Amino acid sequence: TTEIGASWGKAQVLAGPYLRLPLKSMAVINGATTTQQVIILPETLDAKVNVETDERHRGIYTALLYAGKATIGGTFVMPDLKAIGIDTANILWDQVTLEYSLSDTRGIPTPLNVTWNGADRELHPSTASSIATSGQVIATSITLDHTAATGSVIGRHNITIAMRGSETLEVAPLGKTTTLSMQSTWPHPSFQGSILPDRHNTSQSGFDAVWRSGHFARSYGQAFIVTDEITTRITNSSFGVSFKDPVDLYRQLERSTKYVVLVVLLTFALFFTLEVISKRRIHAMQYLLVGFALLVFYLMLIAYSELLRFDLSYVISAFLTTLLVTLYMRFVTGTIKHALLVGGLLSALFVFIYTLLQAETYSLMIGSVGMFIAVAGLMYSTRKIDWHEYS
Repeated sequence: TTEIGASWGKAQVLAGPYLRLPLKSMAVINGATTTQQVIILPETLDAKVNVETDERHRGIYTALLYAGKATIGGTFVMPDLKAIGIDTANILWDQVTLEYSLSDTRGIPTPLNVTWNGADRELHPSTASSIATSGQVIATSITLDHTAATGSVIGRHNITIAMRGSETLEVAPLGKTTTLSMQSTWPHPSFQGSILPDRHNTSQSGFDAVWRSGHFARSYGQAFIVTDEITTRITNSSFGVSFKDPVDLYRQLERSTKYVVLVVLLTFALFFTLEVISKRRIHAMQYLLVGFALLVFYLMLIAYSELLRFDLSYVISAFLTTLLVTLYMRFVTGTIKHALLVGGLLSALFVFIYTLLQAETYSLMIGSVGMFIAVAGLMYSTRKIDWHEYS
């Protein structure tokens, strides 16, 4: 799944927009002399994101990909640069850039233009370091009024970004006030990150959610000099959605193999009860052969799932295994009645396991109720047996 996602677009964290102001002064960072840079974050940040998901397959593996469109707008105001120790005369005002950071810019399929103070400007890939860890930067040069008073509006921006990615989509709350609205056709969102949405609605047709965040919810200010610590804090402040299928094929196969011991033990318990009731001995080798048949069920399930849907693969594997064990028990017990009883109960067991695999939230409760019924059935069917005869 990682390989499929890497070819389309990785998990995305969007951080932007922000202004980068290079300084005339230099600093030594990690042994290298570099230009110091001041970052100014927006006063307001409003983002509306629409996401459509798509599944891509490779063998038994399924990758959940998405294509989204983010419309972002807001304003910038002139911060108090002296409060963070910056002399405005030390700023290279002719080299100011408006930037966006995205985890994987391969997920941007079309050229981008941003509207800055009413004028369209084309964004280009940049070699500048991202203000978020592992991010890639797209930027455009702009002109700022360096004589603007502290607190006055210095820019308004608006952009629509088409992006692709996989697994997760998060947004960093760079605005002093940040509002994120997200809609998607995916019915199983997992909200994650530094904060949860203020409100959300989820149905089989998709979900919508709204986040609101203020600057008190993060550990960085509106203007700062870039450091590794700040980039880590910005990354840790992001929030969004994980697009993962709670019962996808790989998880179903993984979970089904965890029930192999349960299936074998319940089947052996059924055989032993049948052996006691019918007073016909079943040899240990016959137990072993039936156990092998049940193990082959899981092998067939994995093999068929590479070519067919999981539910169809499960039905075929369960049917063949049940048929094999039923026919074998016909010759072991010598009666059709006992063989059909084994076949019926084994079929019920496979249905029970399939129900557990499909359950998204209540699998533990369903499993405990099913085990209670199974134990109660064994106790009831053996209630009149004198176990001292077998000691």
